[in-house]
Amino acid sequence: MAINVEKKETKQTALTRKVDPEFIKSTFEKIKRDKQEVLAWKIVGSQKETARLELAIIRPSEKELVFKVLPSFMLKLEKIVSGSDYVSFLVSESSNIFQAKIKQHKEEGYLTVEMPKTIAVIEKRKIPRIIIEPKMDVTASFYLESLGGDVQNNRFAKMQCFDISVSGTSFVVTKVESKSFKKGDIINNFSIKIKGNDISGGKDLIVAQVVNIVPFETINDNQMRYSAQKIGLKFEKISARAKKAIDVFIFQYLKKQLDAMKSSS
Repeated sequence: MAINVEKKETKQTALTRKVDPEFIKSTFEKIKRDKQEVLAWKIVGSQKETARLELAIIRPSEKELVFKVLPSFMLKLEKIVSGSDYVSFLVSESSNIFQAKIKQHKEEGYLTVEMPKTIAVIEKRKIPRIIIEPKMDVTASFYLESLGGDVQNNRFAKMQCFDISVSGTSFVVTKVESKSFKKGDIINNFSIKIKGNDISGGKDLIVAQVVNIVPFETINDNQMRYSAQKIGLKFEKISARAKKAIDVFIFQYLKKQLDAMKSSS
């Protein structure tokens, strides 16, 4: 049975937009006060460039933020700001993500940007996770005999991923299919494809463990509502290639969300 996840479920991962000036001001004051690590980032081709910063000065009257750049990340920051008017930032501790216009980066060790009029709040996790929309085409394949898998004949169970991060993924199955999984199960021969491209890096380079099985209400192809089960997996082993591909994929998605917010502000 084909499973469709209702669109209202995918909205759970949309970034929550915040435009209230007082909220934005207090957010940056907390980031500065708590000395939270700020990550400046940019997707260049298939690479994600990052630089670690610290918010050093807030200038409310000039509507500026001044970030101190850690010495070992000076060259990384140059790559990020080169040819760009805006920089993307992620603050994991406070779950904030935003873009800001560059005002000054020539001063040694500092980056000055305009205080953004919009910031976004993401799901509070140490590792960013996104819910997969069908058009994003992210699938997991693995051998499971009870689901018709056959290694010798190269037949594998194929599931549309519900969400993904560099630490794990999940998918939705019928109640009957869910009986093939038990919490603690280790799944070998696991591979992930993004838009048809296998990112695994080779055979048995991703190993997943079932960490939870929870009820999930969804609809089928006939638009009939029914109860399914969501299988949550943690990667016990993941190749460097797969981890990098997932990381870039997630941040490309976040960048598109930020661009959309910027254009509508």
